[in-house]
Amino acid sequence: ASATTLAPATTLAATENAAPGRLESTEQSCSKTYEVVAGDYWILIAKKVSVSLEEVLAANKATVATAIFPGSTICLPANASTPTTTPATAAPTTAAPVTTVKPTPTTAPPTTVKPVPSTTVVPVKSSYTRAEVEAIIRYTWPDHLEDEAVRIATRESNLIPTAKNFCCYGLFQIYFDVHKGWLAQLGVTSAQQLLDPHINAYVAVALYNRAGGWGPWKL
Repeated sequence: ASATTLAPATTLAATENAAPGRLESTEQSCSKTYEVVAGDYWILIAKKVSVSLEEVLAANKATVATAIFPGSTICLPANASTPTTTPATAAPTTAAPVTTVKPTPTTAPPTTVKPVPSTTVVPVKSSYTRAEVEAIIRYTWPDHLEDEAVRIATRESNLIPTAKNFCCYGLFQIYFDVHKGWLAQLGVTSAQQLLDPHINAYVAVALYNRAGGWGPWKL
């Protein structure tokens, strides 16, 4: 979990004009760039490069609801550090075997042309285990609040991201109609977006900051 409490939702007002579902071209001038890998999302990228979520979103004129895909390039703020990624396992450095050069045949063998692979669309993850959901909550909330956040989410939704009723949605049962005014500033313009556990956990932190505590979840 991040050790720094996320700023109130109003600090993201600078990003509200971006289309919530589409990332603008990275041909804009970037101080630094980052190539998105599978499993990335905005909060995780911010953590990888040791900057705030708000700074990453502002650098891309994006919101938390803006989709990003593996292989795409996004901008990073000038103060971003080198991404903390797990290095790929290096191949063992054994001596190369002696290669015997075979004589070139008179007739070249037929060339097999591999079909061009179609573009692979990475599906949005739609199901999560309880352990994955708890990990998302702990990652998103500050360390000193994460235990209580997990307890409340367990009580509110039993850690089921798609839980909803006549008014409230997702892990922390966010009342969309009551909060949709300021949620739009975060790029959350549909109640369905709150069924994404990453977005719901982030919105819950913003709601906690706006309320100055756990008031919205008091019974």
